[in-house]
Order: sequence, then structure tokens, then C-alpha cells
Amino acid sequence: MSSFNVCKLPFKMLQSALFATAALAAGALAQSPPSLPIDSQAGKLHLPVTCSIYYLFNQTFDTVLTATAPIYGGEGEEVYFNDVAVDITVPTNIVNLAPLLGASQAQVNVSLGVELSNASPSSITAFQGTLNNIPFSFGQESHIKIPVSGVLPPIGPITLGTAGTPVHITLAAVSVSIDLQDSTGASKFGPIPVYCGQQNIDYIIGTIQVNSTTGLAPLSPHVGSALSVPATPSNAESGAFRLPYDCVFGPLGTEHLDIILEGTVPLYLNPGEPFSLTNGKAFLTVPASVVRVAQIGWPKTTAFETTISNLQLNFKNANPSSFNAATTSIVSTTQIVSTTDDLVIAVPASGPLLTLGPVTAGADGSLASFQIGIANATTRLIDADGNTQYSLDVSCQVPFSLDLINIPITSQQPGNYSFL
Repeated sequence: MSSFNVCKLPFKMLQSALFATAALAAGALAQSPPSLPIDSQAGKLHLPVTCSIYYLFNQTFDTVLTATAPIYGGEGEEVYFNDVAVDITVPTNIVNLAPLLGASQAQVNVSLGVELSNASPSSITAFQGTLNNIPFSFGQESHIKIPVSGVLPPIGPITLGTAGTPVHITLAAVSVSIDLQDSTGASKFGPIPVYCGQQNIDYIIGTIQVNSTTGLAPLSPHVGSALSVPATPSNAESGAFRLPYDCVFGPLGTEHLDIILEGTVPLYLNPGEPFSLTNGKAFLTVPASVVRVAQIGWPKTTAFETTISNLQLNFKNANPSSFNAATTSIVSTTQIVSTTDDLVIAVPASGPLLTLGPVTAGADGSLASFQIGIANATTRLIDADGNTQYSLDVSCQVPFSLDLINIPITSQQPGNYSFL
């Protein structure tokens, strides 16, 4: 049996593996890939939300929001947002008022909405309801969690608009009413009206690209839980993307693959500000069947070694507009532990996560975004002594133009208020 024919599939998967590495441009989780459906994105945003209390005093609340959505869809297609969860931190300066009034908990009524460009409806209520028995203990922050546990039901349907124009999802007005209560649920003070209107910065919660495909079934990717990512600082967003990726394996032809990318970027930029993608990582899972075929073709194979020599990142409204993230070759070696289990190839395989950049933000009023460009690498099947059993050059790229993450560039600064 020809080893060329036997290992045609593994090569492609090996190359996928190497392109998981190339995917490092967008990064991913530390040891295992996030459970993410194909053509979907999940994000965690950590942002300050400034609100008016009694329409007199401003207070900024630390807020974390997570969600899953399609990366792209067809013109007129219906989509849903899933895995939505919100955590609003009530600072101690507010919590400490409760014991002074004989209160130890709060009942909170919340109305939370989002706005959408190039979609119908143009706004939608993500949550409206009452949350009970929220502890307000002196000296401790409190948390308004929506929902109290788990994630919200699917939000939608939302109909995508005109092809070629992305759908931007932004936070709409948030209305909160807080009733301070004692341990029996008796009201001690309230309701306290809290209104969170237009923020200084129009944060983009997510973006859905719209193409010209029509007549598709509704898109509703979901994981069932909030995205788990490394610690995300305030005014930053951590995101994971599962994308289609076409790879050319030299004489073996083209394979249509997909990769998972993850990383952290700022939620906003000032004009001329340098920024980087941090916590960068990529994953590719090689099916056990492919591992078995590789070892049939080359029985001494004990590991896959991938070396990326070129990984182009293309930026819009940032300088430089393109650069090679692999000027120093990136090498990842993954041992074959079992031929009955999938082989997960992570880049980097160990050590600190990747930082890609810096690049410099463009003009005020624009959006900075990036695309994964062409990647070139070499994949080797190696034995226990590191000897090459087979080597193959590969090149990969996303099969269509796709902007990942849109960051508003603005001269504004986020609010940071405390009314006490």
C-alpha cells in the first residue's frame, strides 16, 4: 500500500493542526478548545456602565456580559443570540447604605435591551423581570446576576439586513428599580430608580457579517453556558471564533477545515493608541481515525510537529495594515497518547499565551478590525527520537473576507463615577 495514499487524510489534518497554529492570531483557551459550534462566536465583555440614580447622581457599575452568536449569515436570515448572561457589580458605597436603613437584601426589577444596526427589529429586549433576595451586606460588593444562574433563553428572532453591511450589536438603555428589604422581605427603602442611558462610548457587543445567501434556516448557535476565558480586565473583550479554513496541502489538494481562535482585545481605542491582541491561542482537534491512519502509514510516528513561518494579520483602520505574526517561527509538538482518542493540538503547546502586536489605532470615529490572512507552515510526522517520518508544506486562509472584532476608535473616555 502506498504511504502517499494512506496518509493523504492525515496530512490534511496535520495541516489543519498547523493552521490551528496559524489561528493563533486570534487565540484560544489554555488546555482544551471551547465547545463552540461551527461558524459561531462567543464573547465576554467587561465594561463600565454609568447610570443615573434618582436622575440626580451618576454612578458607574462594573458589568460583565457574555453571549454566543453567529459569525455571519445570509441577507434576510433569522438569527438568535444565546448563552446570554449579565453580572452587574453593586459597589460597596451603595451596599453600605442598606444596613443603615435596616435592610439586608434587595429586590431588583430590571429591563435590559440591545440595539442592532442593519437588522430588524432595530432594538430588542434581552431581559425584563424581577430578581429577589439579592444580599446587601455591609463592606461587601453585591452582584445583580441576569439570570440568577445559568444563561437566558434564546433572544430573537432577529432578521439580518442588506448583504455587505455588518450587523453591529450595542447596549441599549438599562432600567433598574431597587427596593431595599429586611430579611423578611419587608420594604425598608425604595424603590430607587436607576437609569443607564447612552454611554460616552458606544461599545460594540458583537458583529454579524451579512452575505448575499438567501433562504437559509434560522441560525441559533449555543453552548449552554457562558464562555470560560482567562481573566478579562475592565474595558476589554475576550472572544472565541470557530471559522472555516481552506488549506492547500501541496500535491494532496485543498481541504475545507475549521479552526478555533481566541484572544483578548480592548473594548475601545483612542486615535493613535497602540494596542495588541493578548491571551492568544489556537486549537485544532485531529480525529482519532486520522491518528490511526497516520500510524498505519508511518508506524514509528509518535508526534505531530508543526512549524509556522508566516501568519499574516490584516488590519482595517490601524497601522500597519498587515504584518507577519510569525517573524520568529512558531513550533508546536503534540505527542500521540492514544489512537482511540482525538489529538488536540494547541498553539502555543505550553508556556505563556501569545501577544500579537502592537498596531496603532486609526482615525477618530472609525472601527478597528482585523482579518486572518494567509498562513504558511510545515508539518512533520516524527518518531520518538525526533526523526522525520514525513514532511509536508501547507498554506491556509479563510475562504472569504471576514472581519473579526470591531473596536470603536474615539476620543471619548468611559464614565467613572461614584455618587458617595
